[in-house]
Amino acid sequence: MRGGPVSDVPERPTGPPEPFGTAEPSTIQPEPSYIRPEPARGRPARRVGVAVAGVAALLAAAFGVASLAQGDGAASAEGAVEDLFDAIADEDAIGVMQAVTPAERSVLRPAVEGVAGEARRLEVASDALDLDDIAGIEIDVEDLELTASALGDGVAMVDVVGGTLSSSVAIDELPLGPVVREVLDRQDADVDDASDTAPLEGLKLVAIERDGGWRVSLLYSLAELSRRDMDPEPPIPTFGAGIPARGAESPEAVIHEMVDAASRLDVRRLIELTSPVEMEVLHDYGPLLVDAVADADQETPVEVSDLRLEVHDGVDGRKVVEATSYAVSAGDDEDRFEIRFDGRCTTVTTRYTYRTTFTPVGEALPTVDLDDPPEPDTESRTETETEKTCIGEESALSPVGVLGTFGSAAAAPRFVVEPRDGAWYLLPADTIFDTLLAGLRAVDTEDVRTVTRMWTGDAEWLWYGDEFWEECGVEQPDATASTRVGEAALEECFSAQWEEGGP
Repeated sequence: MRGGPVSDVPERPTGPPEPFGTAEPSTIQPEPSYIRPEPARGRPARRVGVAVAGVAALLAAAFGVASLAQGDGAASAEGAVEDLFDAIADEDAIGVMQAVTPAERSVLRPAVEGVAGEARRLEVASDALDLDDIAGIEIDVEDLELTASALGDGVAMVDVVGGTLSSSVAIDELPLGPVVREVLDRQDADVDDASDTAPLEGLKLVAIERDGGWRVSLLYSLAELSRRDMDPEPPIPTFGAGIPARGAESPEAVIHEMVDAASRLDVRRLIELTSPVEMEVLHDYGPLLVDAVADADQETPVEVSDLRLEVHDGVDGRKVVEATSYAVSAGDDEDRFEIRFDGRCTTVTTRYTYRTTFTPVGEALPTVDLDDPPEPDTESRTETETEKTCIGEESALSPVGVLGTFGSAAAAPRFVVEPRDGAWYLLPADTIFDTLLAGLRAVDTEDVRTVTRMWTGDAEWLWYGDEFWEECGVEQPDATASTRVGEAALEECFSAQWEEGGP
């Protein structure tokens, strides 16, 4: 944690510092070690409501991808979207996934089942969580009106021109685990059930015809939305005639070639190395991305060195490639950053150069010749900051760090690759979910209890690291302490540091 002596600070802070970059480099000062983060605002019930809503959203997402049966598809693009919304309105998870492309739901199934299992283990969800029938959530769709237009052969855009979606969440009926229930029980006010109604008009979904049936594609819908947001709007791609797949000769070669292409900003090669099945959309829309990057300003390339990989067996003939060490750097001699991982610890080194420009003067102000003004002098200073984090260590200032997901993912990246037609390809979506699950498996229930209390504003003292508590000589309460005990310790610590740093 960065910081100077407590006595350097003239007054007690009342909120977080300005985000980095909002001040000129010459005015940026080190943050005192006891700067107090801004506590969550609003009624306790409102803060908890946000947290519970997040859990409810996770459960709702699980409902949408729980049963992944292989449907035959609809007879038309509009029919695929109607099937999707009919299934949502009927809370029919099987019908929901029948309307989604097989490639997309084959990725979602193991991911959602894995997340649900971890949620039960971590006591975020109760054992009553049933992915086939999520209790406490109801969704209704009324007056749905659709129009469709062809984008290409077997690809159509379906516009929702009418309809409403109503949703409701009954908090008491949700399959919430003990960790979340504890937060609810500690609040002074009741948390109300949530309900909302939103118009569906303006929603656009892309449907794809495969094997004689139409299904909704979430990825193509996102890609088409992005294309229409570009300025100027590029033409609709020629589906099936985009960037061809061209894999690598081994699992390790996929990652080495991906890193090399990324360091050279070679978007075309990056797309070639992705799965032509899972990332079919990327190959179709790839030429647009290549053109967009070519027109953009080129930043300083990132350098990757000391990359070492280990290959592990995955499912269905896939492999998981894990980076056991690496170094990533960018910048120049004046401003530069480096991230280095040695197998257990990640070290981040950042170097900044600050400059101050002034015109030198003597005992009296010189007479300035406007035709030949004096050259200003420049003073510069360089500051280097280093932060080291090791796997298994918690970061008291970051809920993500406490969970360990960010730490493990950033320190030891994992990539899922698959063989296809004699070559190896990256599976980006599987890679994301595999990394997420790897992070969750490294977490225990106490970690989740800690971060849950931090997010809801119920345990402000947990945001402060060991250095803060050592400076004031007060023992930090743990995640099971009552709010009264935790707040009292925090105030005692602030009082001790304020007395030391005061006039």
